[in-house]
Amino acid sequence: MSTDFRARLELATRDAPHEPALAALGTALVTTGHTALGWVELHLTLTADDLGTAATDAVARATAATGLPVLAVEVLPRAEADARAGIIPSPTTIGVPETAVLLGITEQAVRHKLRTGRLAGRREGRDWRIQRAEVDRVRAARDAPAEG
Repeated sequence: MSTDFRARLELATRDAPHEPALAALGTALVTTGHTALGWVELHLTLTADDLGTAATDAVARATAATGLPVLAVEVLPRAEADARAGIIPSPTTIGVPETAVLLGITEQAVRHKLRTGRLAGRREGRDWRIQRAEVDRVRAARDAPAEG
């Protein structure tokens, strides 16, 4: 089964690679930068069957694209890399408190909208669960410029 991985590679140069070299990495390239010691750093996202294959593929892609040797490589499953970077996946459903914050209204107003059908949600025991897409739809409708 394939998994998404994030790879961080340090290249044996302090000079930024030329744009055509970076373009050869295509959608795998996420960001570039420099390490604390000045080495060029590439961040890639790639799909592989396992971590070893992801590491080998990342090194091969970076070397082929830039023609430069790789000094270091760090590869993590994407979920772990995102967690370490503080990236929290957005849940598909949220509760009344989160909905209130996103809509800029009180929790009581959210419950009223749910009871009157102006906001779609489902009961889970005493609580409500609202699809994040529904909250986005209500916000977009509220924030849309008035026609006329």
